[in-house]
Amino acid sequence: METGFFVRTAAVVGLGLMGGSYAKRLTELGLRVIGIDRTEAAEAAALRDGAIAAAGPAHLAEAELVIFAVPEAATEDFVRTHAGAFRRGAVLTDAAGVKRGGAARIEALLPEDVDFVSAHPMAGREGAGYGQSSAAIFRGANYILVPSARNRPSSLRLVRRLAEALGAAHIEETTPEAHDRMLAYTSGLPHAAAAAVMESASFRREARYFIAGGFRDVTRIADINGALWADLFLENRENMLRELARYEEALSRLRRALAAEDREALRDFLDSAGRRKRSLADGQHTCGTGKGFVRHHDREGADGPHGAARAAGAPAGGEARGHHG
Repeated sequence: METGFFVRTAAVVGLGLMGGSYAKRLTELGLRVIGIDRTEAAEAAALRDGAIAAAGPAHLAEAELVIFAVPEAATEDFVRTHAGAFRRGAVLTDAAGVKRGGAARIEALLPEDVDFVSAHPMAGREGAGYGQSSAAIFRGANYILVPSARNRPSSLRLVRRLAEALGAAHIEETTPEAHDRMLAYTSGLPHAAAAAVMESASFRREARYFIAGGFRDVTRIADINGALWADLFLENRENMLRELARYEEALSRLRRALAAEDREALRDFLDSAGRRKRSLADGQHTCGTGKGFVRHHDREGADGPHGAARAAGAPAGGEARGHHG
């Protein structure tokens, strides 16, 4: 990719798993990357690796693009502290997992010529921290844009180009409300379920000798950043409570069929689950099936509720983390 087609200098705020991955990938693409983190250790590690060319907020004015890989509240705190330090015409974007109207608060802090395009890459992996970061995690991922009425068309085009350059297979545009509702199902619920399996009273250390692919697949994302995910669950509380209730009802149907020794009901339940899973894999707009861009309307589909379908110089409060690791 020609850097002139994109940008020449980008800054990444927060050098954890996601921020480190952004920095590594953008450096691979030939950009000059500035890294900013609440810890000197993370900045030093990224400098050592060559993932960033410079560190610290003193370089903010050099960046045409600024990516926030920290929680939404930390982005807001950083912008409040450094609003006058951004380059004129800069485009800001993020990777926060809950949207809930935070973009409006951030936009209110910015000069008129600096634009903030809210976004969410559906990428990541188990673990946390810079040491777990990888330039490859965006490859084949879905990338969600949550634009506002204030966004300039050129800013939206830039963030779409960013997603494509990172390696995203599909770009989706939606509203904050639809994003948070859908992510409670596709991200929050799977993480909660994986954690619940590990918190079962049946847990024994000797279970390691009885594990095959199914257990590993279901529990991989139970290796979780507890502080970050507790915040994400609470920030999206109403949607999470609804999804947990729906999940409990599905488990109740399974339990009732099993207790009644109803083989037909058990088979119907499992066959229906298989059909739904295959419908996701076969869809035109699914992760890994090819590049595309669509707008997602703020409505629930016909096939069930979801359709077929911080610091003076650095962020505080944790890192942003991908949800489809």
